[in-house]
Amino acid sequence: MANQLSRTAPPAKHATVHPIAATPQLPSAVPLMALSTGFWAFKTLAAAHELDLFSRLAGGAGTTVAELAEALGLHQRPAEMLLTAALHSGSWRKPAAAIATRR
Repeated sequence: MANQLSRTAPPAKHATVHPIAATPQLPSAVPLMALSTGFWAFKTLAAAHELDLFSRLAGGAGTTVAELAEALGLHQRPAEMLLTAALHSGSWRKPAAAIATRR
């Protein structure tokens, strides 16, 4: 198989590239992607737990990302990324005004 891959030329710049369907020779990439995204979700949850993020958000009072970042000892951008990842992974549901985005 490696020998076949090394002889495969890249598609021409003008060619239309289509996803390769799973075949008996090429298994589906879905299980690998599920494993990868599961790992990302776990690491998000682990980081949020280690930083006690959910306890800080449980109070219900609105806070800014900047205030939360300072409380967590993070720069603002990583705090935004952690909040976004926690929200989109389903680890946390954002109340209407829980986190203000003003800087």
